[in-house]
Formats: sequence, structure tokens, C-alpha cells
Amino acid sequence: MPAPKSTPPTQVDPKPRFSLGRIMSAAQQEATGTKTTSYLVTTLLAGGIYASVSFFIIDNVPYNYLLPAWVGLSFAFALSFSPLRYGAEEIIRQLFPDSDYNSHLLIKRLNAISYSSLTLERLTTHFFQEFEVNLNVNEALFLILDRDGNLTTRFHGFDSIPNLEPLEIQELVKATHQRPVTIHHIRPDHLRHKLEASEIKVVVPLTNNESFLGLLILGGKTGKHAYTTKDLKVLEAIAPKVGFAIQNAREYERVSAHNQQLIENLEKTNQQLRNLNDKLKHDDKLKDEFIYVATHELKNPVTAMRGYLSLIQEGRFGEVPEELKNPFNQVLSSNQQLITLLNNLLQIARIEASTLSFTTKPITECDVIDQVIRDLKALAEQKNLTVIHNCANPSVTVMAEKERLREIISNLLSNAIKYSEKGTIEVSHTIEDNQFITHVKDEGVGIPEKDQKMIFTRFFRVEEEAAKGIPGTGLGLFIIKELLEKMEGKIWFDSKPGVGSTFSFSLPLARDYTLKTNQ
Repeated sequence: MPAPKSTPPTQVDPKPRFSLGRIMSAAQQEATGTKTTSYLVTTLLAGGIYASVSFFIIDNVPYNYLLPAWVGLSFAFALSFSPLRYGAEEIIRQLFPDSDYNSHLLIKRLNAISYSSLTLERLTTHFFQEFEVNLNVNEALFLILDRDGNLTTRFHGFDSIPNLEPLEIQELVKATHQRPVTIHHIRPDHLRHKLEASEIKVVVPLTNNESFLGLLILGGKTGKHAYTTKDLKVLEAIAPKVGFAIQNAREYERVSAHNQQLIENLEKTNQQLRNLNDKLKHDDKLKDEFIYVATHELKNPVTAMRGYLSLIQEGRFGEVPEELKNPFNQVLSSNQQLITLLNNLLQIARIEASTLSFTTKPITECDVIDQVIRDLKALAEQKNLTVIHNCANPSVTVMAEKERLREIISNLLSNAIKYSEKGTIEVSHTIEDNQFITHVKDEGVGIPEKDQKMIFTRFFRVEEEAAKGIPGTGLGLFIIKELLEKMEGKIWFDSKPGVGSTFSFSLPLARDYTLKTNQ
């Protein structure tokens, strides 16, 4: 912002330093209001009392004591004048409440507005109301400059406001000498004339720690009354507080605008995430539909291949040549793995599509486990593993679907056999909180801690060296978990690498039982 042009040294201010008009204007500012009236009343009252007591002294006091009596009377007059004046002021204010305002209460209210107003709109609106009610000022204007020199105006009552350039505002600030001034003190003249054209009467600079924040400009008072010294002192007292309030309001509005921008950006980001999530759900649905259709279509030819492979294995088409037996067994094993994978994928597709129906009824779980152990006996004996089933409560029934329960137990025992090279696989039971809990314990490779949180997710397989080369789809435990949850059961495990794992699952009891123990 360019500096204002200085007045040439040769130019002489046409206004004389001594002006009778200025003296009369200053006297007019002082000679108004309740305070001036109280001075007049108190002076007349005290003067009358002083004159009456003086006549009494002259008539009744000896000549030798006359001087001390008058001295005492003068001291009494001096001491009593101020209390009498304040008393008279309060009496006049109470008798004529509309004649003047209490400056202390007004300053207190204006300070409270400064501290409590968080926005410029609220701050200026409340100040306009106080000026109109107490100072009888119907026209007020706030000119507020920010750090970049941008001007903000808040005005009330003006038909038109002066269009002040930044340079003129700087000149106006210098003319005030950082205190409220009436319009006739404004120099240079062209600036005063510009303000007078808008009927402006008082200019109040608003600063904060010597930093200029803006101007408060007031129009004339109602009834064409002049501004008093009391009015200017009130304005001078509240100007610094208003400066702080303006700075706080600007910071609050800046932070609020920043927060609003953050909220809008967050909402926009959330909407984008919602759109992406909807797209992912749609894509996931398409993927599930594709898997279901693909696996369903693949199952028929793969099952047909299994049928022909079985016929070949049985010798229906002649003896398999010796050199083809190993490749044939590999094809047979791969075909079985493919059938298992397709069955698992179909199972998952049915579960997620909620087309897999469950009809639970009381099932004797121990009988189902014994049947599965018999089916897997040959597989366990191939690896020299012993499978033990400790069932102290063979009559216990659980609420489940038999085929699904058989699938769960078969999967858990098959895993225990696959991931064990020695030792014993033990199946045991406990009853807790109306739940029948089955534990399948092995002495296999175990599960590393880093993999344990992923063990029930789809297609997850342990990557440890001990587990490599063991066939599997990574879908079995995921399917078990889903099946158990649909039958109101749960599954969990405890495992240590190199020691073994214990998988436990619970199902609700068909009725209450008392737990027996093996003796």
C-alpha cells in the first residue's frame, strides 16, 4: 500500500491554532448530560447552603473567630461537594431515566459483547443495538481490514457510506491519533468534507497491540444532539476490546471456514468411498455368480471323468499297463482334488447367496464322529497315525444337520491327518454353558502366530516349509466356520509350531445334560 503524500513545507494550514468555534464546541460537549446537570444542581445547592451559613456566622460569631469559622466552612464545602454531586446525579438519573445513560454499565455490556461474540455479524449487530439504545446513534459503520488489506464493511442506518480508498483510510487513522475524534478535528480538509457529505460525526480507530484493524464510524445523534466528552470516553474505553473481538471473530470465521471445507472434502471422500463400495459389492456379486455358474458347469464333465477313471481302475476296459499306472494314479488324484475344489466353491456360493438351507434336529454327535473315523482309518494308517475318540457322553445330542456336521468333522480330521507325520489324533468333548464342545487335537506341524489371524479366510494356506507340498484348497476351514455359524455354533483353535494344534467347535445342546468323565 503506498504511503500518503505529505503536505509541502511551504503550505500553511488555513485554520488558525486558536479558534473560538473549537472552544465553544468543546464546551458544548461537556455541558450536556446528567453529569453536567448534577454539577449545576450541586453547585446551586451547595452555594445556597454556603451563603446561608456565612450570614449566620457573620451575625452570631465573634469577630475574633470569624476567620477560623470561614476556613472551616470552606473545608466542609470542599469535602461535601463530591458526595452531593454524585447523589444529585443518581437522583436525576432515577427521576429521568431517559435523559442519560450509565457509562459504567454501558462499557460493561459492550465489553461482554466483545468477549462473547464469535462472528463479525453477531459482534457488529449487537454493537449497533447498544449504540441506538444508549447513545441515540442510528447510523454506524465498521470498516475492517484484514492482513492482506481487503476491506470488510458492516453498516447500519446509513443511506450511503463513504467510498474510502486504502490511502484515505490510512490518512484517517493518522488524523485520529489513535483515539476517538469528532469530525471537525479531521485533517486534511478533503477527507473531512468527504465524511461530512455522508453526515459522519465521529471516527473511532480500532487497534490491537498497535496493529490497526479498522475504523468505527458513527453518524449524528437523534434530535441533533452533539456528542459529549462522556460519549467519546466510552468509545475510547471500548475501542481496544472491540479490536480484540474483531481479531478473534476473524480467526473464528477463518477456522470455521477451514473446518467447513474439511467437512465438505470428507463428505466428498465418503461419497466416493460409498460409490466404490457399491461397485465392489456389485463386482463381488458378479464374481460369485460367475464362480457358481462356472463350477456348476464344470462339475458335470469332471464328475464324468471321475466315472470313467473309476471304470478304468476297476479294469472294465482291460488291465492298465504297468508303465501307465503311476500317471494314471496322478490323474485320478488330480481329478479328486478338482472335484473337491468344485464342491467347496459351490458350497461357498450357496452359503453367500443364502440358498443353502439348514434343517437342524437332535443329532448324536459321537456316532457321527465314530463313523467319520472309520471312513478315514485307512488314510490315518498310511501315515502310522492313531485316531482316538474319548466320548464319555455317547447319548448327548446336539442341534445340527447331520450331513453338515459330518462334513465339519471329516474336514477337521482330514486336516489333522494331512498335517501330522507322527503321534496321535485325539477327539474329546466338554459341556459348557449349554454348548457341546468338541476338541480335535493333533501333534502336527502347527500354525505360526503370524498366520493364525488369517486361518479362517478363503483360500488362505500356511506358507511354512513344513506345510508346503501338502495338497489343499484353503477353503475347508472357511466353510466349516460358515456352516457352524449357520447352526449357531462357533469354532476356534490353539496352535504352536512344531507342537501341534487343537481345533475346537461348539454346537447347542438339544437338551440339558450332566457331564460324565472317563474313569
